[in-house]
Amino acid sequence: MRKKVYIALLIVLLVGSMLLAGCQSNVEPPVEGETPAEGEAAFEFPTKPIELLVPMGAGGGSDVMARTIAATIDEIGALPEPLVVSNMEGASGAIGWSHVAAKTGDPYIISTTSGSFFTANILGNSPIKYDMFQPIASLAKDVYLLCVRSGSSFDNLQDLVDASKTSQGARLGSTSLTSTGRILTAQLEKAADTTFTFVPFEGGGDLMVALLGGHIDFSWNNPSEVLGQIEAGEIRALAVASPERLEKLPDVPTTAEAGYPDVVFELPRGVVAPLGIPEKAIKVLEQAFYELSQSKEWQEGYLEKMQLTNYYMNAEEFSKELPILYQRYEDAFRMLELID
Repeated sequence: MRKKVYIALLIVLLVGSMLLAGCQSNVEPPVEGETPAEGEAAFEFPTKPIELLVPMGAGGGSDVMARTIAATIDEIGALPEPLVVSNMEGASGAIGWSHVAAKTGDPYIISTTSGSFFTANILGNSPIKYDMFQPIASLAKDVYLLCVRSGSSFDNLQDLVDASKTSQGARLGSTSLTSTGRILTAQLEKAADTTFTFVPFEGGGDLMVALLGGHIDFSWNNPSEVLGQIEAGEIRALAVASPERLEKLPDVPTTAEAGYPDVVFELPRGVVAPLGIPEKAIKVLEQAFYELSQSKEWQEGYLEKMQLTNYYMNAEEFSKELPILYQRYEDAFRMLELID
């Protein structure tokens, strides 16, 4: 608890200092005697590289997405200036997002979003909330597969549910109490009126070793994490927590088809900017990310490869989606009794 309070206090102090410095925006103020409309009309954007800040370490899912975005936008010429990817990790993304939020009015810095964009605030680990940003676009949705090892006696989702109600039980492996896998399992527990044994792991690698070794019965995984093992015949997917089946796994039923329509949790990934940036900058960025979402390079080189769902939303649509996502996480954590 002391660590959580310390981190939150540190971020508050950091945000305060950044806000003071961030007021010195890179956006030029209107010339004296010029109306706001004239100033906006004269504003050119972009005239220099734009920083695409990843609030996580290099090599992770958010970093891979950001670098793919930057490379693809450059390749298709969606912007006259490049996106330059940088990393600022710490406090589950709160340090990096604090930095971006403090750059009020500056259109030359944007950031990616992930689950921590919502969860850190809900869990009291960060004062940074989604409404402290200007939404730009939603780009994709993560989906999750319910996986068992190939030698497992479980042939479908109902087999797992039935086993959970016996003295033997069924063991879920997950990386944390707040992971999407744990949330999906809580939904399944509620829908099936049952309980699974939760087995925590430090990271995805340890989790996979445990699944393959039969030390746990099932786990929820992003398709990109397990497609190799599925193709190699080491793992079987019993269901996908999505409204539709995956193109690469057409024989894997959805959770709804398996009898549990309420067991769905998809995570939209998108891009946000600081509040107060010029409307023209929003439109330019919005158009660039629309072109990205429609490009063959993005759809085949990233979405299809990672088995993500194309989920483009413009700035207005994404702004309406963010509070819905926040509420969804709140409801899930309340179900897990992690918050009041």
